Amino acid sequence: PLENERIIEAEPVEASSPEAADTETDDLEKFQEARRNRIAGELEDKLKAAIENKDVEIETRHDRVVIQIDQQASFSSGSADLKNSFLPVLAEISSALAALEDKLVVSGHTDDQPLRSGRFRSNWELSAARANSVLHALLENPGLTADRFRVEGYADTRPIMSNDTAEGRARNRRVEVSVITQ
Repeated sequence: PLENERIIEAEPVEASSPEAADTETDDLEKFQEARRNRIAGELEDKLKAAIENKDVEIETRHDRVVIQIDQQASFSSGSADLKNSFLPVLAEISSALAALEDKLVVSGHTDDQPLRSGRFRSNWELSAARANSVLHALLENPGLTADRFRVEGYADTRPIMSNDTAEGRARNRRVEVSVITQ
């Protein structure tokens, strides 16, 4: 070393063991699961009447809490215009979402039956139009801002039941509002 230069020895940095990393990952996953469950519980409390009426369902998934909106309660067949009778439910949903800070995804889904209406070229357009209708209704709440949302249309590509029965097709026609928890 030069005359005025000093050598500084660094303290050894202890490498994190694989066991410690696994524990940290497990702790984070447990924390995120607990947070999803807490959010789902809060939404269930706030949307109790809509759940009892079977207008909506709440479920948790890997990285989100999902509010499933029943198509029969919210839209007429082949339409993307919200039923006036469903607007109070959307007001409740928007109020519940405004209390959260998470990002939100509104996604539209259809069954696999071809459209009979001339308004939409395909189930892709119908699913996206329904998601957009729900988004605009939610944004009526000044506590929600557009930068928190993403809109997606999936047509019949993500069924939750078989399209072989009328009940399955009805369940597949839905709009989901997801609270992204990661």
